Amino acid sequence: MKNRLTLLFLIIIACFPACKEDTPGGSSEKAITSFTFASPAAAGIIDGNAGTIMVTVPYGTDRSALAPTIAIVGQGVSPASGTVQDFTTPVTYTVTAKDGSTREYTVTVDVAAAD
Repeated sequence: MKNRLTLLFLIIIACFPACKEDTPGGSSEKAITSFTFASPAAAGIIDGNAGTIMVTVPYGTDRSALAPTIAIVGQGVSPASGTVQDFTTPVTYTVTAKDGSTREYTVTVDVAAAD
């Protein structure tokens, strides 16, 4: 009986690493974790639940040609980080996870009021 319990214990221990919660084909994690502009210096406020990012840039900023730096968890983001975009209207970014699933974020850039 003792040998059977020992064998059962060894089988359970040997199988433990295989019990990870990994999705076949990769992880399903996908999120934007940081959204910033270097010039003008501004950082986005990310609402992961709503899939929105709000950025306020300084008064007088031309929103028609801004290039954000984007940090993500996942395989990639489209449009890519550093790509110049026209933010006079909201822009949608799509994050792709390693398993191929996607999540969209809508980015809205507002200009601060004049002081």
